[in-house]
Amino acid sequence: MYIKLHVSSEALKAGMISRETIRKSVNHLVQAEARGMKPNPPPQQLEEIINLRKGLRTSETAFWGFNLSRMRARHDMFGYIKRYGPPQLFVTVSPDSAGTYSIAFTAGELSRRTIEEGNTHLLPNQADRKRIASEYPMQSALYFERVMTVIIEVLLGWDQKMHEPTKGGGIFGIVGAYGAAAKTQQSGDLHGHFGV
Repeated sequence: MYIKLHVSSEALKAGMISRETIRKSVNHLVQAEARGMKPNPPPQQLEEIINLRKGLRTSETAFWGFNLSRMRARHDMFGYIKRYGPPQLFVTVSPDSAGTYSIAFTAGELSRRTIEEGNTHLLPNQADRKRIASEYPMQSALYFERVMTVIIEVLLGWDQKMHEPTKGGGIFGIVGAYGAAAKTQQSGDLHGHFGV
């Protein structure tokens, strides 16, 4: 139950553009289209944003919310239950983007020197960390991916490259199979559901 997304190298250039810049660029495109004109002059990062849209390819049926995806997910889940039995554990993981300095650091809003000195008076407060996370969705998604990797590989003891349990298993023993789905919360943070 994962979404396969094909990303071109041109699309990755837009990954470091803030959400506000993307919003302004999309508004610029919409206004130009409403007037029946080509966007001229385009905003500075408009080309990267257009490349981002063109460079992401996936099937819409892989997303929750579409009728075909719900049918597919239901069939997948029944298949898992038939093959492995009912899930023994259901876990929801909701990493709080405002609870970590990692996003602020990787987004360039926090210097390495500040971290090294450990001067907490200079570090961004929770509201600033939330603002930074919302302005840099790519960094937030990478943070979520790191958290999910730890859960899958350490807690569940699953080798993602080999698609099988690791030799010693995880904290729940040897996991025969798991299903996972990721979605956004109202706050904009990603969270994942696991059936183990």
